[in-house]
Amino acid sequence: MDHGFAGVILIKKAGNAKLASGCWDSIHVIDVVERPSAKISLYKLTSTVMLWLQTQRESAGYFNLGGSLSRFSERVPITTSSFFRSPEKSNWINSFRIKYFPYRQPLGYQLFAVKVC
Repeated sequence: MDHGFAGVILIKKAGNAKLASGCWDSIHVIDVVERPSAKISLYKLTSTVMLWLQTQRESAGYFNLGGSLSRFSERVPITTSSFFRSPEKSNWINSFRIKYFPYRQPLGYQLFAVKVC
């Protein structure tokens, strides 16, 4: 990458309960492309959340279930020189997270919900 940089955050959460086992992984990629001629930078954020569940007990049933959800956002901030260290960046990432991955809804609901039209 000639003008810019990228960073990645990986989060893994594994669980093994009495009736089921599974894991929850998330990958967040921040890509910054600088355009020196225009004195701006383009910030791209891609987040993917993966969920996997498995049971192998007669009392709970036998199943394997998995899925993923990806979202993308990009932004050209007004003040590019200090955007990466500013509260504006944190607000952008936080609003992105709340919009697509809210705390109030279980991830499984977002992955497998059926909308009735």
